[in-house]
Amino acid sequence: MQVRHRRAHARIWTLLAVLLPVILLAAFASQPKLSPDAPAVLLESPALSPTAPALSPTAPARSLTAPAQPLGAPAEAGAKP
Repeated sequence: MQVRHRRAHARIWTLLAVLLPVILLAAFASQPKLSPDAPAVLLESPALSPTAPALSPTAPARSLTAPAQPLGAPAEAGAKP
């Protein structure tokens, strides 16, 4: 009984060791690929673009080149959260 059990486990693990990589390769190979002439993907919001107009005429301009305030640093006097 123990020998049959051991052989069954050996067959199961061998089968898994062979089939799992084949299944993964088939899954990755079947993923759709973009064509070379596909349109560019927008990576940032148009509102954050330096050339985009402000959201409202009274909104202050946000500088994209200014260093970010470190976490936990005290806010500037009079600045709104």
